[in-house]
Amino acid sequence: MTNQQRHNIWLVIPAHNEAETIVDVIEQFSQYDLPIVVIDDGSSDQTKQLAESTAATVLTHPENSGKAAALMTGFNYVLQQGAIGIITVDADNQHDSSHLRELMRAIEKHPESIIIAARYFDRKNAPGLRYMANRIADFWIAWACGQQIWDSQSGYRFYPTSLIKKITINAEKSHSFVFESEILIAAANVGYSIFGIPTAYFFPEGLRKSHFRPAHDIWLITKMVAKFLLSKKLFLGGLWRSLRKKTFFITMLEKTEDHIR
Repeated sequence: MTNQQRHNIWLVIPAHNEAETIVDVIEQFSQYDLPIVVIDDGSSDQTKQLAESTAATVLTHPENSGKAAALMTGFNYVLQQGAIGIITVDADNQHDSSHLRELMRAIEKHPESIIIAARYFDRKNAPGLRYMANRIADFWIAWACGQQIWDSQSGYRFYPTSLIKKITINAEKSHSFVFESEILIAAANVGYSIFGIPTAYFFPEGLRKSHFRPAHDIWLITKMVAKFLLSKKLFLGGLWRSLRKKTFFITMLEKTEDHIR
């Protein structure tokens, strides 16, 4: 990947009340020399001011509009900057920046695919209800995609901007935690492949409670997928392919301290 191409891949970080972690997240990812845009989604704390103290570009929603809207604001901005790809990162400091090297290598091989930094190792570290909810979502989303999917709820992923230009996804606040699942289904159904690199479950000390509500949000995701499957007469071919094809992970990393925080 040339330097020109690298600088046309943007990091997009949606943030709502992340004053405790936003500077650390920006500084960790800044070392990879990618342009960064933070979307302050109507925070009531110092998230905006702290983000502005860094080299990141900061966009602001006057009120909290939800993660989906924050992502779309970021996507639209980087498209205007001529981006060829987008890497999304959550602002709560649970994504390990060291995996960005592996993600960038995967992007070089598959620049027109979605690539998820999927939490695979150290499953014992994941809260039981959250892990179970994620695996339920994975089953349904893989079925609708007709591809194997692991960690469909990871916010650490790469999107080619050609995809963002082709699809329209509901970004209303009520749809916030459905958005990242629906974009996978929309991508698969316009011919994009979805791959992953395996990472570890990591929950640093002091991590704030997730905005994701396992029971409520998985129910919303399941309803969205069920509606899609019914429109496709259950799409049994997709179910068969999702169970049969084991091609999700581009590489299976050795489980060593080099790969796990």
